[in-house]
Amino acid sequence: MHEKLTSKIRVLCVDDDPNVTWILSDGLNAEEFIVETCNDGRAAVNKLSGFKPDVCLLDIKMPGMDGIQLLNYIKRQDPGISVIMISGHADTPIVVQAVQGGADDFIVKPFDVEMVEICIQKVIEKKDLKQRVQRLESELARQSLWENFIGESPAFLRVRELIEQISTTDLNVLIRGESGTGKDIVARMIHQLSDRARGPFVKVNCAALPPELLESELFGHERGAFTGAYRSKPGRFELANKGTIFLDEIGEMAAPVQATLLQVLEHKEFFRVGGTQSVKVDVRLITATNIDIEKHIQEKKFRLDLFYRINDLTVHMPALRERGDDMILLAHHFLEKYGGKFGKGTIDLGQEAERALLQYHWPGNVRELESLIKRAVIFGGGEILKHIERHKDDRAGASESTDGDPFNPEELPTSYFENKTLKEISEGILSQIERRAIKMCLDRQGWNRKKTARDLGISYRCLLYKIQQYDLQKDTVTADSE
Repeated sequence: MHEKLTSKIRVLCVDDDPNVTWILSDGLNAEEFIVETCNDGRAAVNKLSGFKPDVCLLDIKMPGMDGIQLLNYIKRQDPGISVIMISGHADTPIVVQAVQGGADDFIVKPFDVEMVEICIQKVIEKKDLKQRVQRLESELARQSLWENFIGESPAFLRVRELIEQISTTDLNVLIRGESGTGKDIVARMIHQLSDRARGPFVKVNCAALPPELLESELFGHERGAFTGAYRSKPGRFELANKGTIFLDEIGEMAAPVQATLLQVLEHKEFFRVGGTQSVKVDVRLITATNIDIEKHIQEKKFRLDLFYRINDLTVHMPALRERGDDMILLAHHFLEKYGGKFGKGTIDLGQEAERALLQYHWPGNVRELESLIKRAVIFGGGEILKHIERHKDDRAGASESTDGDPFNPEELPTSYFENKTLKEISEGILSQIERRAIKMCLDRQGWNRKKTARDLGISYRCLLYKIQQYDLQKDTVTADSE
């Protein structure tokens, strides 16, 4: 039976005719209903401050605040309250207006009290069914979220448990871990499992923009704030209102922007660049970094007070090499994913390939593994082990030899050319050449990304995109890597 029917249903009756409210108050079964009455809309508004009804019965035509106005007020205050409208006439326009305002049912005077009881119970049962469906949909959504969050190692299961716990809070979260460990995925999981899931999820890469542009990107700007600001623009914090903002690579944020961010976190408001009117926001902050942020604090590159603000809760992402057989589970998952996507069917990994995966240290973590499997599916012709060994040789520095060249057209299997247009074939090969060219230039410049972008004739932001797209990793960390 409906859960509300096991306890008394709370009903608020509002009608300017005292006889109607008396009939309802006296006639509704006292064993099933708790009834409160009012004879005008304003009195009902006051009553609602201390009485939380399950159902409201509202007369449409009342002096002062009429039933439609009261309906709109109730739905703004609490959409979960069911509302049944009462009228002396089945006037179609009024009925339509009431339904559009959120009314659940309509009763025409004169009415039988028993009919009102049946109507109330139907409305309550309908609401209960809707809530059960929503709970089921929510549970199914949670299950589907975990489907691509793959792993069984103790380190991984600890992260999963922590995500479940964190998602029930609204505290700021710092996600730490090496590049490619899945910090972005964890941020999205926390958002989707939280009460803010219906709100926006907005991601900003703090390393993708120079400081002068990052502040405008985060907090927006007014027209004329700087050269090229031809119109006002809301910032990412405004766009994330009622949701979550994810600041990736927070450790790369310049000092002036750090100071502004600290003020936003303290006061929940900010000024657009060039603006004079404060903007209030309600956002949850999730940040991520792959650097030693404590070292940055010691070197005065990152504010200690900001670190405390962003670090209410911390998630440490384990490196892939610390996750044992998880890499085998992930490899099978990526084989299935890209085998289907590129029409390669079922591809067997094989025991030798599994051993090769386990013997490699995976500096690029899950992102590197996914990129390798993707290229192996496209170019490997099913020879996964051969492609893994080539990849390991390439990372070890053997890629300068012709035998280790993964994009040598002469070595591409016949299957690569099947069921592809000339454009698709060309783009696939050119992407391998582009990947090699960017990697060589980065190595030549000691992974100074600004110099590399200049040498390649592309923007700094474009280079960052390419580095992520091709899963490029620096072999050694240099002090001058920006």
